[in-house]
Order: sequence, then C-alpha cells, then structure tokens
Amino acid sequence: MIYVDCYSDTGARQNRQFTVVYARNNNLMGRDGKTDANSTASRDKTGVYQPKVQFNSHHGARQTAVRLSKGVYIVLFDGSQGPGGSHGGDVQVTAQSGSYRHCSIEGWRQQFTPDAEVICENNSGALVDSAFTIQWVVA
Repeated sequence: MIYVDCYSDTGARQNRQFTVVYARNNNLMGRDGKTDANSTASRDKTGVYQPKVQFNSHHGARQTAVRLSKGVYIVLFDGSQGPGGSHGGDVQVTAQSGSYRHCSIEGWRQQFTPDAEVICENNSGALVDSAFTIQWVVA
C-alpha cells in the first residue's frame, strides 16, 4: 500500500494527478545486476546515523545519512562504488512528510565512498528538515 499526499502551491491539501513508481526485486531504472542502494532517512533532525531501513546490492555495503544544516543532507553509500568505479547511473529522492516538502538531489559523486547531496524545501523555497527516501543505482 502506498499513501500519497498532494498539496497546492500554498501548502493546502489538494486532489491532483500523480505518478507512483514501485520497484520490487529490482531498482527504479528496471536494470537487474546493477549496483543498487536505497534507504529511508527518517531522523530528519539528527546529525549522523545509519538508516534502519536500507538495502544494498553489495554484501557489507551500508549507507550513512548526515544532516549538515537545516534541510541540507549528505548520504554516503559506503561499498556501493559499482563495477570499476563507473560514473553512470541515477539517484532519486522523495520527501516523506505529512506537510508540503520537496527534496531534490543537488549533486552526487561516484568516488571511493560515493555520496549524494539532498536539499529539502517547503512550498516557499525555504530550507526545511524532512525525512526522505533515496535510491542510488550505478550503471
């Protein structure tokens, strides 16, 4: 079961069209055999922690969420470098909140410990803390 809340530009609940993407035993790119890591960073106001809910395609890999400042996070994907340290792939993030929040990927780096920077904002564009779900897939 997937719950979806839609909001107007002013933050009021609103009936709107939406798209849901669901992946099981695969990833959002629909490409088996790729390096894949996903987690739910649910402690939006905590400094550094490993999310309880996470999946990694590489045995022993793990993710760490770091809150740098209000609404600004780094997620580290330790052990998810991919084959030969490749640079292709995709990172997706979705805010999880009972009010209007939007999270986006500001950038990601494929390096020894890959990372992605997440920015979360409210409908006015102000930085806000938010829980989020993130997925990293290396092509």
